[in-house]
Amino acid sequence: MKKILVLAAGLVLSASVVMAATPVAPVMSMTVKSTKVANGSNWSNDGGREMVVDGSNIYAAFHGPYGEPSVIRSTDGGLTWGLPAVLANDPAGNASYSIRIAVAKDPLYAGKKIVCATWVTLDGSLMYSYFVDRPTGTTWSTPVVIANTWDTVNLAAAPNGSLHVLFISSSDGKNYYSTAASAEAPFSTPKELPWSESNQSLAIDSNNNLYVTETHYDSVLGNTLYYHNKPASSSSWSTVAVAKSDAIYEINDNVSIAVYDTSNIYIAFKKYPLNDANAEYHVWLASTSNGGRSWSQKIVTPNATVYGTHPSITVNSSKVVTIAAHYVTYGAEGRITLNKTSDNGATWSANVSVIGNNQASTALDSAGKVCVLSNLDDRIDTFRNGSLGSSPALYFSREK
Repeated sequence: MKKILVLAAGLVLSASVVMAATPVAPVMSMTVKSTKVANGSNWSNDGGREMVVDGSNIYAAFHGPYGEPSVIRSTDGGLTWGLPAVLANDPAGNASYSIRIAVAKDPLYAGKKIVCATWVTLDGSLMYSYFVDRPTGTTWSTPVVIANTWDTVNLAAAPNGSLHVLFISSSDGKNYYSTAASAEAPFSTPKELPWSESNQSLAIDSNNNLYVTETHYDSVLGNTLYYHNKPASSSSWSTVAVAKSDAIYEINDNVSIAVYDTSNIYIAFKKYPLNDANAEYHVWLASTSNGGRSWSQKIVTPNATVYGTHPSITVNSSKVVTIAAHYVTYGAEGRITLNKTSDNGATWSANVSVIGNNQASTALDSAGKVCVLSNLDDRIDTFRNGSLGSSPALYFSREK
């Protein structure tokens, strides 16, 4: 699968116009130090959405040492962590993959939240469970099957309390969409989406509008990066091609989307130059300020010649975009690095690395600071084989 926190001083800004446009490098830890969360893995197919922040409560979804779907909570902003809740024991061997997490509003108790999780079992079932903390009791619900699925799953909760799931069917390889009116409501019959098997990421804005980015494979034309939008009041999706493979670059899988508003949308993705025999994947930012009609593309320049994959992107209320990604290689030499931009990728902050060498999941706290859940492991797919001993570990870090 895919010690001390490395600190980076903020960039010293001069009075020059050029330097004034350069984002300040984040300083990680300080207020909340980097802490070990649990043994296990947050192996992410797309988006890096295995962590949610709700005030001082932080929830991390992961696969335990045997692959068991698990959720763990910190009630003090990440300083300490409780015991993991194991959501299900899979009959096929306790293993699972593609776990996702979201926090939805509780329709019965104002101000309370419901923690929601989806995961895929080894026998191909897309499972769902939710956690309530109420005067009537505190518990995880009995897992239910949403659909038969395969690999990539995305989950998001809208401000109105509704839940939305994207997944790929194991029966036909097509992408499907299902929704529930609330965390405790049944999910709708999965509806086929107007795009086929792909890697995808899901986001929802403050007005309950849905946004999806995905890379679609084509053996003739090469991969294409797409952007899709479904307004809350509509059942139809619009589609725009953001970037296409050509004679110079090949688009690859792994994408993550973040939304500021209906006009400003940001996508982290990866591609590599075809004219380089030793080419490696690099992480790029695509951004739009007109709702997706046109897009700019900028490489994360501090890592322009470094292998990069599995990006996770956020954007705060000041339109500062942060991309965390897995760089260098898989295994012990890998690193999780964050970079910020406030000008749509024209300039970037210096590299800031956190504990972890494989995978990253990001989320913003109430102050707009970046939180990172990362994996420290020198092996791949540990959770899939259920091996004993030397389990990979998860770490949490937060921007000062």
